[in-house]
Amino acid sequence: MAQRKRRVREPERSNRRAPRKDALPPNVSFLTEQAMGSLGSSFLPKSDNQARAQNLFYQAMQAQSAEEFVGLIKHVLELDPRCVDALSAVVVMEGAGLDEQISHCRQIVEIATENLGSDFFKENRGSFWGILETRPYMRVRLQLASLLARARRVEEAIGHYEEMLELNPGDNQGLRYPLMGHYLAAGRLDGARRLLKSYAGDANAIFAWGHVLERFLSDDIAGATTARKRARAQNKHTELYLTGKRRVPKELPDYYGLGDENEAILCAYELKPACTQAFRAWLKGTP
Repeated sequence: MAQRKRRVREPERSNRRAPRKDALPPNVSFLTEQAMGSLGSSFLPKSDNQARAQNLFYQAMQAQSAEEFVGLIKHVLELDPRCVDALSAVVVMEGAGLDEQISHCRQIVEIATENLGSDFFKENRGSFWGILETRPYMRVRLQLASLLARARRVEEAIGHYEEMLELNPGDNQGLRYPLMGHYLAAGRLDGARRLLKSYAGDANAIFAWGHVLERFLSDDIAGATTARKRARAQNKHTELYLTGKRRVPKELPDYYGLGDENEAILCAYELKPACTQAFRAWLKGTP
């Protein structure tokens, strides 16, 4: 049986769904005011309150109601107005327009950067995520990249993904998967090739079928045919979604196993924007 893997989720598809805006208490707007106000404050050294705030944020993520969640987040920001995870949660909760969310996330990334300090980035580049203090920064920067991609500002999103992979080449967040789709959709085949080379041992369907797309878009039909044979062996379900014979559901699965249909759905979600009409016709018309 294929090993079950939890899907690495982008923030707007978070495992812990933020409460609907209409389910929130009416005083929720104060949270974004705190987010904006904290930008101008000076850097604070790590304190007991900051540690308590971060732990309380993790408790908030297990809240059983919207009111409990908002109450805990309010307490988190009272303890530490610069708690990056809590400020990021507010962006999702308030349900503002996409441009406003992007603007707020940019400012929270700035807060997160200031929290760590410029020397920290120089000294720990390549080791992010393994250091616990970096994780709120990496989470909110992924949130920003995802929002930019949703806004069709793909080149900006790509820049964030690339820089995050430089900070953490081990890629615990699975950034390489959406990045592969963005590279291919943007015609950045050189970037797709770099990813395929850097993560050559990756057995995920996104890389197997991403290689097929990369070869096809490079006008190497023979190479695409060879890659497709391997990709079909890796996950036989994916082709049905890439050709449109099956629809990608709105609700994406939380778990997948290598080679199963859930993996195919997630693969198609990332790669379909890069699937040209010519590519789909080629897939449909070849045995």
